[in-house]
Amino acid sequence: MHDHGLGSWMSTRRQKTPDHVALRFGDGESMTYRELADAADRVSSVLRHRGIGVGDRVAYLGENSPEFLQTLFGAVQLGAVFVPVNTRLAPPEVAHVLRDCGARVLIHDPETAARVDAAGVAVPHRIATGEGTADHPGLSALVRTAGAGHPGARAGFDDPAAIVYTSGTTGRAKGAVLTHGNLTWVSLNCIVDYDVVSTDVALMISPLFHVASLGMGALPVLLKGGTLVLEKGFDPGRALGLIERHRVTMLSGVPTTYQLLADHPDWARTDVSRLRKLTCGGSAVPTRILNAYEERGLSFSQGYGMTETSPGATSLSPEMTRAKQGSVGLPHFFTDVRIADENGSVV
Repeated sequence: MHDHGLGSWMSTRRQKTPDHVALRFGDGESMTYRELADAADRVSSVLRHRGIGVGDRVAYLGENSPEFLQTLFGAVQLGAVFVPVNTRLAPPEVAHVLRDCGARVLIHDPETAARVDAAGVAVPHRIATGEGTADHPGLSALVRTAGAGHPGARAGFDDPAAIVYTSGTTGRAKGAVLTHGNLTWVSLNCIVDYDVVSTDVALMISPLFHVASLGMGALPVLLKGGTLVLEKGFDPGRALGLIERHRVTMLSGVPTTYQLLADHPDWARTDVSRLRKLTCGGSAVPTRILNAYEERGLSFSQGYGMTETSPGATSLSPEMTRAKQGSVGLPHFFTDVRIADENGSVV
């Protein structure tokens, strides 16, 4: 297996399935793998012209969008480290993340500008998404005039690809350093255990700054050449409409997500016939929700993970949902789990 990490994914997808739709977003907009790979290359060019290279931190503060993924791949292609920032953080928390990771660049949605100003951290390079102004051109304007061409940085599986901040249980958020290997293997685990295929259409209603949405939602589908439907926020009625319109096959969320969908007035009349892969984490799925979905012929893969495990650790197959209700299941295919006592001895 070549040891190139995530930096080669988009250029390889451009060769293999250039005209397949990679992303659907907004009101009817879409982007092919060729367009996504070209945009990632141009983001790499924008970053490289600002002196960004191997090991530099590129922070991103914004909701689910093509720009989020373009920045991720644009950064890792240079050997830089992508730092997604939780859009729900208050200015002091944003400041902590930017300082703690040592961000050299911050790319952010215009809607977050006031919060970035209030954070008061002098990041060397700050770029808003969109067109920007004549004095401060935005990412869209910069990408249009940037050179193309795929940069040749070679990051290995042991090199850092992302730093994802997790609240943990005490004090300030801590940055979990995830390597190219971590994110590649979690993607392969999902492909194997959830049977992800190139014809899958995944509705991304959970924020990509969360490691479950990124590592177990977006990345496996992009690796297989499937299609992501990107949503900036979760509205159950709109989500049901998108499931029917785009013939969505994959959905991931927490029990509350699934409860809000099942409780919506449109639930019973929405065509969910293509929906086959439902994954749920955070806590066990309550019996009431299992019943509501099984009545529509749907069942869940439940699992356990944490940011530090990028994030998948275990998975319970839909066939075992009732027999092992409340269990987190078995280790993912390329994952080992051991049970130890307080001294570290296997029990």
